[in-house]
Amino acid sequence: MKRVLWPLGLLVVFVIFLLVKAPVWLVSDQVVKNVPGLELGGVDGSLWHGHVQSLNYQGITAQSLNWDLQVLGFLGGWPLTVSVEQPLTLQAELGLAENQQLKVRRLKANGDIAPLLIAAGLPTMGFEGQYSATIDSAVLGPNGCQTVVGEFTVSGLRGDVDGIDMLGSIPAVLACRGNALQISIDGNNPAKVRGQLRIPFNGRVSGRVTLTPPPSSALHTSLQQFLGRPKNGKDFILSL
Repeated sequence: MKRVLWPLGLLVVFVIFLLVKAPVWLVSDQVVKNVPGLELGGVDGSLWHGHVQSLNYQGITAQSLNWDLQVLGFLGGWPLTVSVEQPLTLQAELGLAENQQLKVRRLKANGDIAPLLIAAGLPTMGFEGQYSATIDSAVLGPNGCQTVVGEFTVSGLRGDVDGIDMLGSIPAVLACRGNALQISIDGNNPAKVRGQLRIPFNGRVSGRVTLTPPPSSALHTSLQQFLGRPKNGKDFILSL
């Protein structure tokens, strides 16, 4: 019996060693072949701890992608931790839900607003600023989101529009409606920016945002120059 178990034990140890030390290109090459349009550059590390210098997929780029796959994490359902450094800083824990859906938790991200607008297919209009996002939990499927619980904030907006800086910090709530990400702004901000945006995973951003800056403010004057005088004299409406 020992003669059978001893070689078998050595084989198991050898397989585990291969899994831990296997170069990540064994998997990355297959991923690139099976995902049209995906480009990976500078892949190194192992299947368990790895690094990708650059990633490009359908016009979306990311740099310095890292991952950490933990065996014990499989027991709790959250085996994978990922991070990205450019064009945003992001950290999140990932796992698989039912029907091979991706689940996300403890996601934290922040970065410049311009690349985010471009990725969403919206004009930057010369604006600069920052955003931050947290997602407590989310479940994502091939047709879009199933659930999302999180928050999103835009701050420090600046540009060639007089008074744009008075917008201050604009908080919003993240949710999922009809397989699309929904951003709800409640108007609790200096210019009373409020409304909803709907962002499908493979479609065009839509929604309506209303701004009500003080009538005597520079922002009110600027918006009136760009959008004309509002019907009620105070509410500027942006429809996407």
